[in-house]
Amino acid sequence: MDVVVIDHHHIETPADAAAVWSGEFCAAGLGLMVCRALLERSAIPTVQQQEFVASMSRLAAVASIADCIPLV
Repeated sequence: MDVVVIDHHHIETPADAAAVWSGEFCAAGLGLMVCRALLERSAIPTVQQQEFVASMSRLAAVASIADCIPLV
């Protein structure tokens, strides 16, 4: 099984997975960016993509605040 780890913490133990890491975004923000990239490559109409990203960005914003990520 292919695994992608998305988080804002470093991976302490090496894993057999691709790692997406950033200290500037919380995991929800990183997950939203990955979703957006996947949506851009899909056959889903652009309007539906934008509606989905807009609705999920609210959750990513709350997660950023809850995770004490600097909002710069």
